[in-house]
Amino acid sequence: MKIMSFSWLEKGINHSQNIDPNDISNKKKGSFRIGRDYEICDLILDDPKVSRLHIEISFNQTQGQFYIQNLKDNNPIQVDSSQLRTGSQNLHNGSVIRLGDTQIEVSITELDLGTPKRNPPKTAVTIGQFLPILKNNKELKSKGLLLPGIVTVISVILLFSSIRNSNLFNLILAGYLSFVGFYSIYRLCNKPKSWWVLLIPVIMIPLLFITGVFNLLSLFFRDFILGHNALANIPETFLPAFIFFFFAAGLQEELFKAIPVFIMGWLGKAVKDPIDGILLGAASGVGFTLVETLGEYIPKTIQTGGDLSGLQLLIPRILASVFGHMAYSGIFGYYIGLSFLKPKKAWQLLPLGYLISATVHALWDSSSTLGTSGLFVLAIVGTLTYVLLMTAILKAREISGF
Repeated sequence: MKIMSFSWLEKGINHSQNIDPNDISNKKKGSFRIGRDYEICDLILDDPKVSRLHIEISFNQTQGQFYIQNLKDNNPIQVDSSQLRTGSQNLHNGSVIRLGDTQIEVSITELDLGTPKRNPPKTAVTIGQFLPILKNNKELKSKGLLLPGIVTVISVILLFSSIRNSNLFNLILAGYLSFVGFYSIYRLCNKPKSWWVLLIPVIMIPLLFITGVFNLLSLFFRDFILGHNALANIPETFLPAFIFFFFAAGLQEELFKAIPVFIMGWLGKAVKDPIDGILLGAASGVGFTLVETLGEYIPKTIQTGGDLSGLQLLIPRILASVFGHMAYSGIFGYYIGLSFLKPKKAWQLLPLGYLISATVHALWDSSSTLGTSGLFVLAIVGTLTYVLLMTAILKAREISGF
C-alpha cells in the first residue's frame, strides 16, 4: 500500500503531514483538502496567497496513484515544472507542489502489505488526551481562538481595576465591545490582515475630527443643503426626517468614514479587493462609533441621568454598531474595494455603494419618528443592514478566493 507524506516550510518552521489512501477513501468527500479555511480543509496553510479551498489530493484505488486537482482556476499552482490551472495531475515520489508562497515536497512510500497496520488499543490514553495543551496549542492561533480569550481576560481585569472611575470604565467597556463586534466581522471575512493596519482607520477618525474635516462636510451637507441651523429643526414626521437624515447623517457621515479607506487605498496600497474594503471600512466605523458615543452621547446622558444611564446607553449603542456604523461603512467599503479591483467600473460602483450605505443609515435614524411602531421598523432596518453586510462579505470572499 502506498502512503504519501509531504513537508513544507511555514514561517521558518518545518511541517510534515501523512496521507493514508484508506483515510481518503473512507471520507465522504473522498479527498484531502488543502487551503486556508479550517472549517472545510484537512490541512490549513497560513499563507495569504493560498485560497480558502485551493487544492484536493485524491487516490485512484485501481491505478494505485495519487493525483492533485486545482480548485481555483484564477489562482494556478505549479506541480514540478508545469503550471496547473485546471484539471488534475498525477503525483509521484519527489514531486514539488507550489501554491502561493508555500512549497510542498511530496514523498510516496510503499508499505509492506504483509505487515498489518497496528492501531493503538481503544483503551489506551495518550499524553495528548491527558494534557491537550501539549498537542493542540498551535491550533489556538491558527483557528483564531487565542486572541479573543486574551483580550477578554485583559479587559475584565481592567474593568475591575477601573470600577471607581466611570469614564475609564466606559472607555474600556466600549473598546472591548467594539473589538468583539469587529472581530466577528474579521473572522467572517476570513482574510488575514495585520492588526496594526486595521487600527489605522480607527485612529484616523478622531484625527479627522480634530483637524476639522467633519465640520467642513457639515458646512456643505447640513448648512448649505439643508439650511443654516438645520440640527435645531429636525423634522418629527418620517418622510421629512428621512430626507434630513439622508443628507445630515447618511451622505455626510458615510463619506467621512470612507476617507481613511480611500487614503489607505490610494497612498498605502492597502485596498486590493472587496474584503480589504470591508475590513477597513468596518474599522473606520469602530472609530466613528467610539468618538460619537464616548464624546457626545454618553457625556450628555451622564449629565442628565447619571452614570447608570450612561452605561445603559453605551452598551446597546456599541453593540448596535455591528449592524450600524460598522455595517454601513463596511457595505460602502465593499464597493470601494471592488472599485480598486475593477477601476474602470469605479464610476458605477462608488455611487451605488455610497447611496446604499447612506440610505440604510438614514432609515435607521429616521425610524425614531414612527413612535411605538418605530421599534418594529428598527428591527427590519437593522436586519436588512446586517444581511447586506453578510452578503457583501460572502460575495467578497468569492471574488477574492477566500
